[in-house]
Amino acid sequence: DQGTITRENASTLLARLPTDGKEEYRADNLIGRQWVTFRESGVELRPKGIVRREDGAPLSDILARQDRVARGHYLFDLWIENRDVKYDNRKMFFPRQEVSGDWRVVNYYEGHHDLGLSLGGLVSSGQVNKFRMQNRFSSRGAAGKKARFKAPLIFKPESWNYCTWADARWMAAHISAIPESGIRSAVATSLWPDFVQEALVYRLLDRRNQIAKLYDTTGFLDTMELSPPSVSVPLRTPQEITAAEAKYGLPPGSLAEKRRERPAFARSDSELILDRGVIVSHRKSDIVSLLIRHRHPSGLTDRYRRQSDKNPRALRR
Repeated sequence: DQGTITRENASTLLARLPTDGKEEYRADNLIGRQWVTFRESGVELRPKGIVRREDGAPLSDILARQDRVARGHYLFDLWIENRDVKYDNRKMFFPRQEVSGDWRVVNYYEGHHDLGLSLGGLVSSGQVNKFRMQNRFSSRGAAGKKARFKAPLIFKPESWNYCTWADARWMAAHISAIPESGIRSAVATSLWPDFVQEALVYRLLDRRNQIAKLYDTTGFLDTMELSPPSVSVPLRTPQEITAAEAKYGLPPGSLAEKRRERPAFARSDSELILDRGVIVSHRKSDIVSLLIRHRHPSGLTDRYRRQSDKNPRALRR
């Protein structure tokens, strides 16, 4: 349901409002604001074939310090710019297999549980345009020897302080051996539009190749030369506009209506939505703008931030 907060209904709608909250969220200051109720649910994957421990997989105990995998994971998390590798964001997994009607544990794995602060900028996860490449991602030190990475971390597990050059090179060989097809397959699970996927694949490949250069593991790469991808959508005829709406899951007629809002001289026969690896701003692209409005409200070029809760104009954008 939805409506407007009034003095008549405030006592009912705001019955559970904390009395000691911030001044701007006191009952008197909410009169006239819109309210909406919704049903919230949490969905968590718990497949039958896996037992997941509720505690974390440590990276900061004495065993982790002596574990090359734990130490070398430093480089992997730099690759995807995962800045939030705290204890609670690591899990232990025990895959099971049914044998003669009984489920038996057959192996043990450790892995990340929460990757919400990766693949983006310092304060914006998943903001592909800010997922840095080339010398903005890594470089060599002044003497040309030390590998340097420009990825600020919120948490740094203790084992990473013991990461040696040999540990990093061992992990670099694994990262370098990940083929483009494997990266594309992983990125496809995001269900982002094809041009956003192209941008992320390109940046992951570039960062992979930068790591290979730093640690001399280029022999493991399936491709070294990368070309910045661009994607342009033809919009010459009503049929092409309809096809674009169908391809990107936009409401029928929405793209045609959006284009009519532009002056005739500002309409082109095609729309560039990925420009040499950079996702075009929603201010310049009708398709990107409509995708954010109808399918990706958290944003594609500019990601939604919690600070916007106080700015209704930002939410309406």
